[in-house]
Amino acid sequence: MIRYVCDLCGREIDPEEDSRFVVLIEVRPALRPPTVGNIEEEIDHLEELQRLLENLDDSQLEQPPAEVTRKFRFDLCASCRERFVKEPLGREARKIWQFSKN
Repeated sequence: MIRYVCDLCGREIDPEEDSRFVVLIEVRPALRPPTVGNIEEEIDHLEELQRLLENLDDSQLEQPPAEVTRKFRFDLCASCRERFVKEPLGREARKIWQFSKN
């Protein structure tokens, strides 16, 4: 039997009696928007696309390195799911902690 534990509170989740929720998070670099050149200039877009494809090498078509893209998977119980959905980034929880200015 597979044992599930909530990754936030540590409570054991019985899949036959309790609801279990899975949170999937992917952190990756955002694509930069293309720069817009001189709009009035006549451009043959098919020709430009062909030129770009010809200049690509295989390394540019691969996925970003593992250090750049990270994927996370968490199991949550029903009560932790409610807290997570209300505040997914935990901003409010950080405000509770007040450190001295030493």
